[in-house]
Amino acid sequence: MEPRHARNQRPSPGRTMTARFAMVASVVLIIVLAVVLAVLKPWEQPILVVEGSEPEQSQQEAQPAPQSEAQEPAPLEPLDFTISAGGDMLIHMPVADSAWNGESWDFSRLMEPVAPFIAGSDIALCNMETAMVPRDQAPSGYPIFGTPRDLADSMAATGWDGCSTSSNHSLDQGFAGVVNTIDFLEAAGLGHVGTARTAEEARQPQLYTIEGNGQKVTVAHIAAAHNTNGLPIPEEAPWAIQMIDIPVIEERARQARADGADIVVATLHCCEAEYNTAAEPFQEETAAALAASGLVDIYVAHHAHVPRPMALLEGGPNGNGMWVAYGMGNFISNQTRDATGSTESSTGMFGIFHGVKDEGEPARVVSAEWLAVTVDAGHVVRPLIGGLAEGAVLPADEMAYRYSLMQQILEGGPATEVAAPPSNEGHTTTVIQRSS
Repeated sequence: MEPRHARNQRPSPGRTMTARFAMVASVVLIIVLAVVLAVLKPWEQPILVVEGSEPEQSQQEAQPAPQSEAQEPAPLEPLDFTISAGGDMLIHMPVADSAWNGESWDFSRLMEPVAPFIAGSDIALCNMETAMVPRDQAPSGYPIFGTPRDLADSMAATGWDGCSTSSNHSLDQGFAGVVNTIDFLEAAGLGHVGTARTAEEARQPQLYTIEGNGQKVTVAHIAAAHNTNGLPIPEEAPWAIQMIDIPVIEERARQARADGADIVVATLHCCEAEYNTAAEPFQEETAAALAASGLVDIYVAHHAHVPRPMALLEGGPNGNGMWVAYGMGNFISNQTRDATGSTESSTGMFGIFHGVKDEGEPARVVSAEWLAVTVDAGHVVRPLIGGLAEGAVLPADEMAYRYSLMQQILEGGPATEVAAPPSNEGHTTTVIQRSS
């Protein structure tokens, strides 16, 4: 008889078979897992990040990457800008009649051929020679002008940005006309200077800003007139019109620069010798004084009704010189050779002054161009480039003759004839309303 403990250690046949089966199953399971791991390669799969949590990083990955040296921003591109000025807006009744369309006065149609030069300028300034009247008042012409208020809307539609309003006809409609003219210009979104509704407004220049290429230029416009055709300045509003007073003009320019103006334009409506294409001594004296002050960049003159020479005087801001146009002539009028004895009164000058603002440097005016504009049949204003007026009704030889007179006036001056309209693409111009 075997010992008890020896019998208990001998496996039974059933238990032996079970053990062998378990061993085989384990091996098969290991093989299957190995195949699955080899196919799926979970160590190469992206880590699933639950929103609001972050995947764990190794100590090496968690360390911040070394910072590279800070790169300085690229310098700003220069801002090239243009300030343009036109001649007298002299709305005789025949001009108003040509603008009448049966319901309103549409002057924009008369200015359409020149519109690319006006609208393409960053700032386009006119000389509003005449006072405007409301729609319920009949317009009038020479000698006491009352221009339809629709002119302001037409000018805005054409691309003008503002006007000087001081002239010998500013008081034709009294102080009410001064107020109406300013109100109508403001309603059209246009700037204005030279006349005022209040003493506070009279002390302020008209400001404009030009922005582009990450830079901004502030332009101040100041204006004054030589006379009022004998009409009295209102006793209750002695500030209604600014008269030419060089110390006052210099003080206005000085204050404008102190308030942030980069460029100052002075428009002076003077003097006595109408229809004379030569600069007058008084103009030359005032221009020399303003140039010597170092406060004014551009001096523009009106009232002669004919073009006059341009010049670049020594002095000006930072010693860069001051640009002068001694007479812009008429932009639109009914003045013809028969009416005035001067062919030049049918032709005016549109001056384009080019400026530049380099980063970190003061803005400056660097060059000037001129465009001859003439009044065609039906009072349509057309550009005269190289003696040609595209679409003109008047004979070609008449247009060539007018152009030759302009050439003679500007010959030898510092400005060149424009070849194409300026472009303000990418620039933004803002009219800053004066406080009244």
